[in-house]
Amino acid sequence: GKLIGSLSLGPKRKGKELYSKEEITEMLKVIPSLEVSLMNILITDSLREENDVMKKIIHARTKTLKRNNKKLEEMIEQQNNFISLTAHEFRTPLTVAMLGLEQISYTHKGNVSKELAEDIETSHEQLNKLTNLINRLLEMRRVDDDKIPLNMEEINIVKFTTDIAKGMNLLAKKSDMSVTYSGPKKQKVIIKTDAVKLKEVVDNLVQNAIKFSKKGGKIEITLRISKKEEKAIIKVRDYGRGIAKKDQKIIFDKFQQGSQYNQGVGIGLYLCKKYMQLLSGDISVSSKRGHGATFTVDIPLT
Repeated sequence: GKLIGSLSLGPKRKGKELYSKEEITEMLKVIPSLEVSLMNILITDSLREENDVMKKIIHARTKTLKRNNKKLEEMIEQQNNFISLTAHEFRTPLTVAMLGLEQISYTHKGNVSKELAEDIETSHEQLNKLTNLINRLLEMRRVDDDKIPLNMEEINIVKFTTDIAKGMNLLAKKSDMSVTYSGPKKQKVIIKTDAVKLKEVVDNLVQNAIKFSKKGGKIEITLRISKKEEKAIIKVRDYGRGIAKKDQKIIFDKFQQGSQYNQGVGIGLYLCKKYMQLLSGDISVSSKRGHGATFTVDIPLT
């Protein structure tokens, strides 16, 4: 064993010079208690020393973490500034290019070959896509800076949803697809929300459904009014390739997409999530690979 202490006995003050057996026996009974007390003291001292060491380590690591977090925040800010600046720089030449194409189309309408007319139309579509991307990048920056104003107004959520379904069905027909609506049709349900922001959310979901569905596919928009939960629930369902479970956790993050997708830059769903937070609502997804995806938008009734 290990020596952790010792007990020394001095000469007796009274009586005989030597201790009797009885006295030694009684003293031996005390030794285990003294041993326990001494061990507790040693353990307490050891724990105190370890605690002091841990405090120093935690303090040092906290300082490092704070320093790294500050660097990360600076890097993110620099990235956002770069994106914002780049988007602004692209906006002007894009506008000039768009106006130039429109001028050419107007001036030479009917005087160009069919092939050239198709090329002009394709260029116009690509410029439109790039312009929309620039606008979304700028919108993302405004969202991150909490500079998105809301225009709250009363709308009939039933008419709002059916109108979106009708409009998106026209878009889907170009790809031999269809958009159907199910839910209340003539019922009048008034809610207060930002109609423009909410429409952007639902439009984005339907456009994604069209984009990732096969030719001839069907997209379903459903509306349910839950007075018990005090919310309107819009669901957008497609029957495309679906979204892997691991990707469902990240697709609403900035610049994130599903691992099986390579279209877009991962801004649309991020903005959808931010808009629904601003509207005190929610957006979620459920999906299984090979069985399509269902996006659910919850909007408060009050």
